[in-house]
Amino acid sequence: MFKRVVFLLLIFGFLALGFYSWDQSNTALGTNISVKGVYHEGRNCNGSGCASTPFITFKTKAGTSITFYPFEVNLARQKFLAAFYDESAYHEGQSVSVLYDPASPAQAFIPSFAHLWLDAIFWFALGACLLLGVMTWSLRQDRHKGR
Repeated sequence: MFKRVVFLLLIFGFLALGFYSWDQSNTALGTNISVKGVYHEGRNCNGSGCASTPFITFKTKAGTSITFYPFEVNLARQKFLAAFYDESAYHEGQSVSVLYDPASPAQAFIPSFAHLWLDAIFWFALGACLLLGVMTWSLRQDRHKGR
């Protein structure tokens, strides 16, 4: 019984997280401000090799300079998969579109399919697969009890 309750909580939690991510993306498209930013590779080289921490800089409508890191996992915004952008699609000095919330411009993002919708689709799919699995398992259990 306890396992079923935990499983159901996980399923509905994943589905709720999918709905929440979808709503956040929808809200961002409707209320956030779009500006142009500049991509920087953030390459640091030393004797043992090079490391890269890409970042984007932009100016808000109020003129404030902002720097954000679009390729890092940001748990504060519940964006887990958006960090898997294709970094190779960008090059030093490239102009990129940026969406930001005037209330928290440091939480800006590149308005791409991956950032806007990938997390929501992932959580929906995970919740739906688990739900289908539980339903299939339950139907099989009912068939076996009826024999």
